[in-house]
Amino acid sequence: MTRLAILLVALTSVSSAADQAAPATLGADRIAAAISEGTSAKKVEAPHITIKTWGIVATAPIYVFASTPFSRVLFAASEAKRTYRTFAATDVTPEMLADTLVLSAQPLVLKFDERISTPQHLVLDCGGKITQPSEEKVSTDDLTNGFGAKRQVAGVISTFPLGALQPACIVRVITDRGEKVISAADLSKTVLR
Repeated sequence: MTRLAILLVALTSVSSAADQAAPATLGADRIAAAISEGTSAKKVEAPHITIKTWGIVATAPIYVFASTPFSRVLFAASEAKRTYRTFAATDVTPEMLADTLVLSAQPLVLKFDERISTPQHLVLDCGGKITQPSEEKVSTDDLTNGFGAKRQVAGVISTFPLGALQPACIVRVITDRGEKVISAADLSKTVLR
């Protein structure tokens, strides 16, 4: 759970100089809706999609988390509520409103010795038009079991221009064991809000 919290903080704060210069597409009404939803919901879950991965032997699934301007405001409002703080439109930062889609692909390791597929690269495929991320970072996590054995797992955090994501787009997740696809229908249920 700590890893998820750290990942959400990282997704909320990821920005670059280009992101800060981008105009915000989230109007005052959508900001108010995100704040209302974040402060009124009992529990806010990160928009994510689980990709099942198989080889000769089953491997750990990959979670792909998504962050958009709406979700960044929603999570900031939810976190404020969780910590008994107030959150208003004046608390919304330019980084939250950055005109970007941030996708983070991470293996979900449930058992220490489980086989994993390591996400290496993400691209948006909109009817054959491939959009590469404007920024991509490798994220690593060190795991330790009860006997002190250590293992490192890696994922990738990719930043795309928000305008590149269209309803017919799919996300191609390239791993060390092949490629997985997130469908347009799955994206629209979780990301396109």
